[in-house]
Order: sequence, then structure tokens, then C-alpha cells
Amino acid sequence: MRQTDLRSQRLALGLNASGPLNLEDVKNAYRSCALKWHPDRHQGPSKVVAEEKFKACSSAYQSLCNNISLN
Repeated sequence: MRQTDLRSQRLALGLNASGPLNLEDVKNAYRSCALKWHPDRHQGPSKVVAEEKFKACSSAYQSLCNNISLN
């Protein structure tokens, strides 16, 4: 995985852009992000933004978990 992809995925979950990373940190960050941006928690125009942010969180979570399991 490219460094810029890894960095952007960390930032999408609210993690530090660099440094050590473990599965528990990724899971906790994903839970926080999912609770904040889940589309069911938003109404009106903000729901569209929430859907995009939630998708970004989910994608980042999957990629980071795969990256950790490969190492």
C-alpha cells in the first residue's frame, strides 16, 4: 500500500498520520467514526455528508485491517 493511501486512511479514522498502529487502535477509531457519521443519526442535507464520511470510515477500516493482518 502506498504511504499516501495509508496516511489518508489513518486520517479518515482520526488516527495519527504516522507511528505505530495496532488492530485495537483501528477498531476503536472505527467505532468512534461510525457512531459519529452513521447516516441513521443524521437528517436532511447533513445525511448526504454523513453517508460519504461513513463510507470513507468503512473503507479506511477495511484497508487498515487488511494491511495490519498482512504484516
